[in-house]
Amino acid sequence: ALSVAELRAYWQRITALAKPWGPLLRVHLLTGGQRVEQLSRATLADLDADARTITLWDSKGRRKEPRRHVVPLLPEAETALAEMIHAKPREGADPIAARVGPFVFTASNGEVGASYHGCAAAVREVAAEMLKAGELDNGKGSFTIGDLRRTVETRLAALGISMDVRAQLQSHGLGGLQARHYNRHDYADEKRHALEKLRDLLTSKPATVSALRGRKRAR
Repeated sequence: ALSVAELRAYWQRITALAKPWGPLLRVHLLTGGQRVEQLSRATLADLDADARTITLWDSKGRRKEPRRHVVPLLPEAETALAEMIHAKPREGADPIAARVGPFVFTASNGEVGASYHGCAAAVREVAAEMLKAGELDNGKGSFTIGDLRRTVETRLAALGISMDVRAQLQSHGLGGLQARHYNRHDYADEKRHALEKLRDLLTSKPATVSALRGRKRAR
């Protein structure tokens, strides 16, 4: 997992990264490191503007039917989704004309969902630049898009987010009897709170520690 300093450096780089890859990687991180394959299948029909969520469909494992997985969208993630539609419409046309398909996690103006390999390659390029700039622990080496998913869970755990909420946010470890049949809570507020904590971690400045001079003791 990346350290807090490394994760913040990654965030700074993808914030400055040109579209569509910058917005793609920001959405990936701001939604809690969701599986790229699930994000890439999402369409306009999966967006709920009122609830400010995106619904993914988790078919991982032995499920006969994909599990409905609702992920809150922070304002910064909503902005990044809009930025992915990057083609310029003809002069005087409605900006929505730039969209040529329904996919929302996209590098092709919605025509198809962004591929795992494309996103993974974009992360590798950012990691290589970070390594070159000394922003990564040399002993640790580079990192992958899968490492980011692990990093999110690790950092949320350190922030006090419970295992149950982390599992709900990343849609893993939910195949047990209790989760399938008894626990009907949707965790909407808890998931949004966890993502807000993650965003605050990414965007806050590191604390500076000033040395305090000791006072002379009176004799």
